[in-house]
Amino acid sequence: MPGLIALTGATGFIGRTILERLVKHGYKVRALARKPQSDNESVRWIQGDLSNTAALRELSKDAFAVIHCAGQVRGNSLGTFVQTNAEGTRNLVFAAADQTTKPRFLLISSLAARQPELSWYAKSKQMSEQSLTECSGNMQWTIFRPTAVYG
Repeated sequence: MPGLIALTGATGFIGRTILERLVKHGYKVRALARKPQSDNESVRWIQGDLSNTAALRELSKDAFAVIHCAGQVRGNSLGTFVQTNAEGTRNLVFAAADQTTKPRFLLISSLAARQPELSWYAKSKQMSEQSLTECSGNMQWTIFRPTAVYG
């Protein structure tokens, strides 16, 4: 039986597809959402956001893996992007790394992280990756930079 997966961004463009695939393959998912969602036999929703440390601890509790694909893609200041993408990632990494049995951690990043000078978004994605590498302790992690996302 597949293990429990904690998922952020499950109501977004990429996250919705990941959620559907996980459920299709028999995984139980605990997913973070800012607005109330209806649980079902495969998905338990945790209401909160990436600044809510209690929700993040509940999300990652006893998870086999954490898939972090929530992110800020639009904003009017660097601070807006940093709050969600870098600080939010750091909060989630601390919550996951604090578990007795460390989950595997997958960060869905962006090719933009290679060139942080391009935009506030790019800079915040680079900072998100740094949050993971600096705060993960002995937790296993992977950073995935999709080449292109259309939708």
